[in-house]
Amino acid sequence: MNTPSFWGRTVGDRRATWNRAAALLALAVGAAVLFGLPACDSGGQDEGEFVAEVFENERRVRTLEGRVLFSDDKNGAFTIELVPRSARADLNEGVFIARAATARPAPDRYDLALPENDALPERRFGGAARLNFGNPLSALYYARSGRLTVESVSDDRLSGTFRFRRTRGERTPGGAPFSVEVVGHFEAERADAENVRGFPGL
Repeated sequence: MNTPSFWGRTVGDRRATWNRAAALLALAVGAAVLFGLPACDSGGQDEGEFVAEVFENERRVRTLEGRVLFSDDKNGAFTIELVPRSARADLNEGVFIARAATARPAPDRYDLALPENDALPERRFGGAARLNFGNPLSALYYARSGRLTVESVSDDRLSGTFRFRRTRGERTPGGAPFSVEVVGHFEAERADAENVRGFPGL
């Protein structure tokens, strides 16, 4: 006896078959959610994002975009690390904002200042930027003045803006700008201290 094909069945039989298939699909999706099976697009760990622009004499010379993390206690300091997507590991390119206190800053405006006696300030923040201006030309800048504005804080997020000038701390051949200004905004993700680089040069 030949078994009738799906399309040879009655409308009622086909509807019952579709209903059973839909029920099985719903059961499978429910099991995936219940038991935490991975989604099709997990996207990996969310590391936060930032955008910044680098100016020399009011002329934009670089645009930086990438990931941003913060640690409540990196070598005894609250540290925000911004790493451009274009950063080369051997150049350690990035922007750093930190202070010698482990308390997470509340939403407010904070002045930026130079480190003193190889130590970060406690009430204000120190700022540094290691920037690449062509292989192998890179330079390290420290904030002489500026401001960090913390706009919002939660258990695992910190967002805000920053604006500060820097004077090059390490001379390199090839004519890197002597002084630059970096302006940016960020939404940082909290990370373990071992996953955040410390403030450079200290």
